[in-house]
Amino acid sequence: MPGGTHGFGLARQQHRLDAQAHLYRSALWSSQHNRELALREHRTILAAIDAGDAPAAQTAAAAHVAALTVRMRRWAAAEG
Repeated sequence: MPGGTHGFGLARQQHRLDAQAHLYRSALWSSQHNRELALREHRTILAAIDAGDAPAAQTAAAAHVAALTVRMRRWAAAEG
């Protein structure tokens, strides 16, 4: 990657997300609907990366994280 530092930021974000998401994985991902949403979001991110469209990839990744946060909060509230 240009500049050589972007990968470290991405790895740091992935680590942060893993640290938060591991608490919710089993029940959250037992929903077929949630798995399909996440897969669709990941495909959108990868399509932007494949197209070389960094701003679109960043936007798609941010939207994915926001949507995941909503799903996690809904799951947590339902498990209450």
